[in-house]
Amino acid sequence: MCMRVSEAGYTVASYVSNMSTGWSGNLGFSQPTDWAFDQFSEPSDGIGSGDGLVMIDKLNVSGIDPGVTTVSAVDPAIGVLKNLGLKLIDEAIDNAQFELGVEMPIFSIGPVTLTQTLAGTVQSADANDNLITFSIINGKIDPAFVSEVSDMLGSGIAGKLEANMEGLTAAIENGDVELSGGYEDGKISVSLAINMQKFTVEGSEITASVKYEIEIDLNKIGGFFKEVFERTLYTIATGVGIFLLILVIPPIVAWLGAGATTVTAAGVIALVISSILDFIKES
Repeated sequence: MCMRVSEAGYTVASYVSNMSTGWSGNLGFSQPTDWAFDQFSEPSDGIGSGDGLVMIDKLNVSGIDPGVTTVSAVDPAIGVLKNLGLKLIDEAIDNAQFELGVEMPIFSIGPVTLTQTLAGTVQSADANDNLITFSIINGKIDPAFVSEVSDMLGSGIAGKLEANMEGLTAAIENGDVELSGGYEDGKISVSLAINMQKFTVEGSEITASVKYEIEIDLNKIGGFFKEVFERTLYTIATGVGIFLLILVIPPIVAWLGAGATTVTAAGVIALVISSILDFIKES
């Protein structure tokens, strides 16, 4: 089996079970050229005794695979993040280069950049002039915050906010959210930090969080989009306009993560503008 799979080009190295299968040099067969380990015996009594009894294999080693000398425990925060079932998070954790607390690029085309940071600590949204905070309770936005949005901008916008974030809030279940954003010198910048409710595992308190940062530099795509965006944003009061800008970003983050291979920078900007207008129509 090892030789056939190896010859077909599907292996990096082979673990050959001569002892188990009878595939032995003594029978005239050669080893696969990429063999790393060759199991030739498994002592029935193992080594050690009592609680220290360990069953072992006896192996020949070629040196192709250096093996391991230590085993590191997986941070329990990774399990919390994986259990969310969100595609962007799962793909990041499955990446061999993944590290907790390290910012990783998710999407970058022209003027549009999206990054994600998964951590086992509390994270905060980047400092901006405009900051929104609210809680997620039982998979839904805190009713008190929804009521505040409704009083300030109308029930239509409050309902739109709940609908747009439904998938995200259902996955988080319980936690706190910080959203900050701004627009300056042709650059849209929004930061979203979500801190999950703390868990206790084997007596230890576990914290898990995810942070997204998106920047859209309208200066890189031409004057048309910049002009349309500014006209849209400042048709309404500046503070309210920035508030709406911040609210439309979470679903856009999810959209980028789901279809980054087919998204264009112009499409993202058009979506930002149309989303703001959509919110306004509901007010």
